[in-house]
Formats: sequence, structure tokens, C-alpha cells
Amino acid sequence: MNTTAFMIQILIRYHGIFAAIAAQRAERMELPDGATLLDALWLAARRHPPLTEALFLANGEIAPYTRAFLNGTLLDDPKRPLREGDEITLLPSLSGGEAPMQPIHLLNLGLVPPIRS
Repeated sequence: MNTTAFMIQILIRYHGIFAAIAAQRAERMELPDGATLLDALWLAARRHPPLTEALFLANGEIAPYTRAFLNGTLLDDPKRPLREGDEITLLPSLSGGEAPMQPIHLLNLGLVPPIRS
């Protein structure tokens, strides 16, 4: 029986206050296969302890002012399994309050340049 755990590599990009707290704009992480966005954020918080308060509420849920994008699309399910090569982008909210979320794509915010053929 093979007990070797499969690992995946992802990239986390930090923007705004998250980049200031992490003291970097991006980092690669290795996580077990089947890890979720929530797992990746907790790993980031362990690597950069001040991120814990910035990313999470006291009950451990992702703070409502934390916007997480997966491969350019706003992620609405923090328990979605990640895949090899996934890219998570963390942005603080761009406005106050909490309104119903509409699908947002990073291209629409001008944060990711469009791919030109």
C-alpha cells in the first residue's frame, strides 16, 4: 500500500493590506491534494501570523471584507478543493458594507491583463 500523500502547488497573490501584512505580493505553497481555499488561507496565516486577524473572523470563518478569487473568478465556496497550479488572489473589499455578491472577474477590475493572441 502506497502511503505517500499527493501534494499540489498553488500560488497566492496578495493585494492591498494583505500584501503589506505578508510583506510580499505572492508566494507559492504546497498543500495536500484535496486541500481547500480555507486550508490555503490558514496556511498563509500560519506563515504570516498577522494575516490571521486580517483574513478571519473570531469564529474561524473568512472575514466578509476578504475577497478571494480563484483563477480570476470570485470564489463563493471556501471549501472548494484546489487543484495543481491554481492561483488564489486575495483582495480587501473595495467598498464598505456587505451587499449581495454578483459574479466578478479580475479582468473586469483591471487587475489581470487580458491574454492577447
